[in-house]
Amino acid sequence: MKKLFFFMLFITVLFSCQVRHDHSKQMQQVRVPVDSAQKDDVQKSDDSWQDEGLIEIPQEGKVGPPPADIDDKIERMMKGEDVDL
Repeated sequence: MKKLFFFMLFITVLFSCQVRHDHSKQMQQVRVPVDSAQKDDVQKSDDSWQDEGLIEIPQEGKVGPPPADIDDKIERMMKGEDVDL
């Protein structure tokens, strides 16, 4: 009896897991219109940017070591005094 029950359960599970779909129906299709207003806007490539001058970014010099009394200046600045760094 157990074997028959498990066999029927197995057959039921096997056939219930099938993917059911109708092959006679066609899939939905989407038609996308061609945008004729934007189709041929650019006739030739624009190379006018090549005639512009080259912009060079200035290089900053190397920064030297801080002065010896920098700690004292920072402490005075934190207290609210006017300090030139």
